[in-house]
Amino acid sequence: MNKRKLYTILSIVAIAGLLASIGYVWYQYISLTDKAHTLSGKEIATSWVSVKNLIQALGTSVAICSGVTLVTLAILLLSRNNGEVQVVYVKKSEEKQYGLDTSDDEQNEMGKNHNASHLESILAEQSRDLKPVFEKLLSSVCRELEASQAIIFVAKRYEGKRILELFATYAYHIAESKTFHYEFGEGLAGQAAKEGKQVVIKNIPDGYVTVLSGLGKASPAELLIAPVIYDEQVVAVIEIASFKRFTRSDEALVTEVTRLISNRINSQFLEEEVISLVPQASLV
Repeated sequence: MNKRKLYTILSIVAIAGLLASIGYVWYQYISLTDKAHTLSGKEIATSWVSVKNLIQALGTSVAICSGVTLVTLAILLLSRNNGEVQVVYVKKSEEKQYGLDTSDDEQNEMGKNHNASHLESILAEQSRDLKPVFEKLLSSVCRELEASQAIIFVAKRYEGKRILELFATYAYHIAESKTFHYEFGEGLAGQAAKEGKQVVIKNIPDGYVTVLSGLGKASPAELLIAPVIYDEQVVAVIEIASFKRFTRSDEALVTEVTRLISNRINSQFLEEEVISLVPQASLV
């Protein structure tokens, strides 16, 4: 017999004893009342002493039975809670043992929550020259994402074609005289611009991008490329390189950044000016 069954039986016995004591005292009281007219004064006094003793015994019995009942119920509740905790613990252990527990992976996938309010304040700075504003924005975004470098390309028209041209960078080393540009559909950034969808690149082509540091050169682990859309047209593309995995929270932040950039462009430029954010350059 387990402890839980034993405690249940004790509780039932205690309650039964309590009810039996009450019933016996009540029976004696009724009997005394019925016989009162046939008893002498001395017999009544003796019977009353007996009833008084029974009442005292009843009080003691009530106290004992109540105490046993309360203690038993408390033990039952505690043992029930402990049992529930134990079951949860065993299940959690089994999940980890057999690789079924994905809570840590989900947490890593979600990542930390980001706050874009400080990024919005950067884009709210009043300046006709967007390049320093965007460079400051990229710096803050990379710090928030713990990313290594970032680029913003802007869309232009050149000889009837839509192209992306390098506009602002963070930690991106490039010769002053060199111009980076892609046609829509060309390269990773051009493909993202053509499709108008945010994408995370896990298998980065060799030589596509290199991060320079005091330790030398290295290829990032992932690229996050996101188009900036204004009036259903891609007007810019953000490309962010990182040595760590991008989480869902990271992707959500970049999506919000593209929305903020689109709003800034909308508030500062006329429609015909959107495609002319950078000086016309010779595409050589």
